[in-house]
Amino acid sequence: DSELVDVSRKGMKLRVAECPRIQEAVVLRLIVPELDLDLSVDAQICWNRPAPDNAWYLGCVLEPELPEKC
Repeated sequence: DSELVDVSRKGMKLRVAECPRIQEAVVLRLIVPELDLDLSVDAQICWNRPAPDNAWYLGCVLEPELPEKC
């Protein structure tokens, strides 16, 4: 599981318990029940940083970008 910290059309910042490798390809699933949104997007991890409580922040580049309206 992960926590979404920030999002733009081109990327996301996540807080996760385990740190994957930089340049690792991942699939992110965004679920927002209030918006009836369930979307999977391909991404690549471009950076990682330690976060509080033995967690990690990850920067992910979305490939392709999110559409203007989901």
